[in-house]
Amino acid sequence: QWANMVIALELYSYWLIIADDTEFRSNVAHGLALNDVQAMATFLRNFTFTLLWNLPMATLSLPNQHFKTSEGITTITLDRLRTAALRVMKQIYIRDSRRAFLPDSFWLMTNKFDMEVFIPAAVEEEERRYELSLVDEDDSDDDDSQNTHISVNRTIGSSGPAPAVMSRLNILQQAPFFIPFNIRVSIFQAFIALDQARRVNANTGNFDFLMGTNSRHKADVRREFLLEDAYEGFNKLGPDLKSAIGVTFYNDYGPEAGIDGGGITKEFLTSVCKEAFNPSHPLKLFASTAGHLLYPNPAIGSPISRAMNDNSVSERITYRRRQLSYIEFLGRIIGKCLYEGILVDVEFAPFFLQKWTNRNVISNSNIKSSFDDLYWLDPELYNGLIKVHKYPGDVEHDLGLNFTTMHIDDRGQPISIDLKRGGGGHSLAVTNANRLEYIHAVANFKLNTVLQVQTNAFITGMSDLISANWLSMFNAPELQMLVSGGSAGIDIADLRRHTLYGGYLETDETVSHFWEVLEEFTDVERRKLIKFVTSVARAPLLGFEVLRPLFAIRNAGSDKERLPTASTCVNLLKLPDYKSKSLLRKKLLYAINAEAGFDLS
Repeated sequence: QWANMVIALELYSYWLIIADDTEFRSNVAHGLALNDVQAMATFLRNFTFTLLWNLPMATLSLPNQHFKTSEGITTITLDRLRTAALRVMKQIYIRDSRRAFLPDSFWLMTNKFDMEVFIPAAVEEEERRYELSLVDEDDSDDDDSQNTHISVNRTIGSSGPAPAVMSRLNILQQAPFFIPFNIRVSIFQAFIALDQARRVNANTGNFDFLMGTNSRHKADVRREFLLEDAYEGFNKLGPDLKSAIGVTFYNDYGPEAGIDGGGITKEFLTSVCKEAFNPSHPLKLFASTAGHLLYPNPAIGSPISRAMNDNSVSERITYRRRQLSYIEFLGRIIGKCLYEGILVDVEFAPFFLQKWTNRNVISNSNIKSSFDDLYWLDPELYNGLIKVHKYPGDVEHDLGLNFTTMHIDDRGQPISIDLKRGGGGHSLAVTNANRLEYIHAVANFKLNTVLQVQTNAFITGMSDLISANWLSMFNAPELQMLVSGGSAGIDIADLRRHTLYGGYLETDETVSHFWEVLEEFTDVERRKLIKFVTSVARAPLLGFEVLRPLFAIRNAGSDKERLPTASTCVNLLKLPDYKSKSLLRKKLLYAINAEAGFDLS
């Protein structure tokens, strides 16, 4: 009874949209018990895997295929069945990702793949996808009717390949959680390497590009005006920011000496991120939640009243355009960090991260945050709206709410926002009958409406360097790990295996003391050391083997009064030859807790 199955899935999907997490987990009056949800998830996982992996041609070769019921009256399309199954599975996965209720590794389908073969095969499919996209561009002027059959059957968006040859990309873009995270990270990095190889091939006759010297895009950056000079020097590059860049820093005394072997570029990117994503920056490009998680400043998306004088409106519009241009540039900066594999110590809010994929691969629509995402933005407001939703008395009489919400605009002034699209929210009372509409309208304004232009600007910039198709392989917490590294503890053995030495041998007394002290450190202290040396408190996702440059320890002389220092731009720890383990521990702890590097001695 396929028709019954589709109807049941579509009804349950609608309920999942309007139900909050507390309703989903408590199952007081509606929905399913969690053990029934697990049974459904198991079926959908296996069923959708079959559709994506074994029947990749289904939506191409059978676009109008119908399945009849036993009576032969009601029919459904295969595409409708696939869409319904994928949507509900994804909705259950999102709930499980937010607050786990399914067993560990529940979603993995590793028994279905040979992982050693999967990665190169996925890269090969990505190359075919790219070639097909070029063919589509060449044929863009052809008769639309010739392309209709292909264009409506893309894996993702209008630039994806026909799914007939893309089994692995189908999995990665529509159900990436079937594949272990570390494998997807390797695929992501392989996709970047493939793109880099394409750029080299496209410039085979360009000697400067191949040598990577004169082809560098260069800029002079004053420390005092770091973000402004970075913007002026590199924003105009757009996608060409993928190329090597050259930076000359200027301080109060003039240009700083240094040859960029990668270290200065890293220092430039991490420094720009540290300054620009600071909510206290004068441009006020980003704001932070109570949990210190970053998202675009909502004031930038505030409505501007035309009741003000024309000059004031014009000035605010001009300034807002400037802010949006800077946010777009920051999207490119984060894209550059991802493209170069440079970790930055910036933590974004989950509701912002999940928009990075830009397109929902199931509905092919712009991804919007849901009501439960409001918890990450404003837990107090979220809990208040939950109480409104579950209030047992007369909402209209007892609570006295209407369809408006308060918002702080770009002047720092509180304004009342009408939540009804056609207006009239100020005179429309919230009642028991419409309170569900009200709480979702508040969440939609806070998470989507007022953040839309800023988010679109950021994503536009980032997509110049990183394809949304690649990012669609990850959920919000995983995207954060791509930006700032893994959340697991620091693996000392892995770090030691991939450490270089200058002026020391690994068997030297001070080096041996260093590793013994590091083993004795708490995880917090280890993270402080890693941040002291690399500028980021987390290890690379695939281990210290991929840290660039590699972690290094250099002999800083025999002066036992000196403190350890670091050059974060090249991941270098300058460690005096203390000889004494207790002295080394004391000096090292002092240095990492002081959070100073170059100038501490």
